[in-house]
Amino acid sequence: MEAIDTYLMYCAMKAHFGKTDYDFVTYHGKTRIKRDSFYKRKDRSFFVKISRKYKTEENIKNYFVSNFIKDGKGYVSNFSDENYEEWKDKRANFYNQFTLEISPLVKNFNPLFVIKDDEHPLLLKEF
Repeated sequence: MEAIDTYLMYCAMKAHFGKTDYDFVTYHGKTRIKRDSFYKRKDRSFFVKISRKYKTEENIKNYFVSNFIKDGKGYVSNFSDENYEEWKDKRANFYNQFTLEISPLVKNFNPLFVIKDDEHPLLLKEF
C-alpha cells in the first residue's frame, strides 16, 4: 500500500472516530480529502513508515483502529506500535480476557451458557 493511500485511510478513520456523521464502513473509507493535501503535510514520513512496515491494507487499518482506541483525537505523534501489539494480544486472547474481567462480577460463569430442555440459556433470559 502506498503512503498516500495510508494517509487517506488515516483521514477516513479520523473522521469516523472524531465525527458523528461519518461511518468508515458505510463509505468504504472514501472521503473528500484531496490527494494533494498529503504533500503539504510535515509528517509525511510517518505514513511512509507505516505503509512500509505493515504493507497490507488490513494491517494498516488495524494499526489505526488500535491507536484511535487509545487516542480518540488521532494525533499521529501519539500513535505507537505498543498500542497495536497490545490490541492484537487482546484480540487473540479475547475469551480469556473476557472471563478474567467478568469473573469479579459473576462467580460461576459457565452455567450462564448451559441449555437445558430446549430452553434458552440463563444469560439470554436475563438479557
